[in-house]
Amino acid sequence: MHKARIAIAAASLAAAALLAFWVKREHRPAEAIAATHAYIEGVDTDAGWKARLHRCVEPTAFTPFQTNGNRLRRLAGNLDPDPAEVSVDFFDCSVRFYLRKQKPGSWQVYKVQSHAG
Repeated sequence: MHKARIAIAAASLAAAALLAFWVKREHRPAEAIAATHAYIEGVDTDAGWKARLHRCVEPTAFTPFQTNGNRLRRLAGNLDPDPAEVSVDFFDCSVRFYLRKQKPGSWQVYKVQSHAG
């Protein structure tokens, strides 16, 4: 019985530590990143701009900043966990993509802006 209590306590502590790590991590919607890459592949533009966009590989910032803890609170309040609009910065190519949520799990690029890197 004593070993079972220790095992349960250890499992509870491990689960709490994992949840605390997950809650604090920034949410980076994979669908928004996929939408930016689809936009890059499908855009019809001059070769220089297209080459610059192809360097946009790793997003460095999402706005608004949203932690997974905030998403959990919104889900608990029966609200949509994702904001209606996000911007994704790619500093490796000095470009910011603005996206709007179309439906759950679907984003569309509505503006692309170059910025100083």
